[in-house]
Amino acid sequence: MTQTISKPSPEQVEAADKFLYDVVDPFYEAWSRGEFDEFRDGLLDYCTPVTRAAVGIQRLLGQVLNGGFSQWADNGYVESADLLVRDLEKVGTPAAWETVEIVMLAVAAWRRDEDEGFDEAHWTRVEQAEDKFFDELADQLIVDLAAWVKANLQA
Repeated sequence: MTQTISKPSPEQVEAADKFLYDVVDPFYEAWSRGEFDEFRDGLLDYCTPVTRAAVGIQRLLGQVLNGGFSQWADNGYVESADLLVRDLEKVGTPAAWETVEIVMLAVAAWRRDEDEGFDEAHWTRVEQAEDKFFDELADQLIVDLAAWVKANLQA
C-alpha cells in the first residue's frame, strides 16, 4: 500500500508532538508513581481506548526513533503488536497503514528469530522499510495521530 506521503512542516510536527505529550504524560506519570506495575499491561486498564492508542503509538515512535524496530521488538512491545496494529488501523491514514506494514515485517522477523535464532537477513527488509519510516512516515504519523486523538477525545 505504498502511497506518496507529504512531509508536514516542522511547526506542524512540533504542535502535534506537544499535544500528544500533553495527552500521554498523565499516564507516564501514573506509571512512574507505581499506580500500575507493568507499563504495557497495566496501562491497558488505566487508559481509555483513545489514550491507550496514543500511548501505544507514541511508544512505537519513541522506541523506533531511538533504536529502530529491532529495539521496539527486543524491548517486548512486539508482544502487544496486535493491539498496536488495530490502533494504527483506527488512525487510518496512509502513514498509519504503511507503519502497519513495517510493524508486521518486524513482528515476522522477531518471531523467526525466536524460532530459528538470530539471522541478520531476517531484519534486512525491516531495515529498508525503517529508512522510509525515518525519512517519510514518522513526522506524518505524529501529525495524523494527534488529529485522530483530538477528533476522538471530543467524540
